[in-house]
Amino acid sequence: METGLVIACVECGTSVRLVDRPRVYSGERCKQILKVVHYGRRTAMDGRLEDPLVEDAIRKRIAQNAGDQYPRRRRRGRARRA
Repeated sequence: METGLVIACVECGTSVRLVDRPRVYSGERCKQILKVVHYGRRTAMDGRLEDPLVEDAIRKRIAQNAGDQYPRRRRRGRARRA
């Protein structure tokens, strides 16, 4: 019998069992969405969101995650090979 509390992913609602390394997201895509949200909140609080380049970067990350395009692991792998 598996142990651990079961919660819903904060992004998609999928059940997540909290064991070993607890997290509140169900997978890589949900994790990336939450990272963009947290980054956007930080930039809004410290005023960097007023910078058009920062706003553009956030919009691009949101679009990538919304379309499930170009996951972070693939982005990092390409950067290392280049």
